[in-house]
Amino acid sequence: MPHSQVYKCFLVLSIIALMLIGILVGITMVGLGENDIEPFAEIAKILL
Repeated sequence: MPHSQVYKCFLVLSIIALMLIGILVGITMVGLGENDIEPFAEIAKILL
């Protein structure tokens, strides 16, 4: 399998993962109804 295909697959998977994380964070924020984003800030720091 050529490296370009591996890179494309990895890129697509990471984009999907980021979208899912964003959706989950959005749902959680709406569910809490608060501006409590400390845990998400910590997670973002770990991911980045």
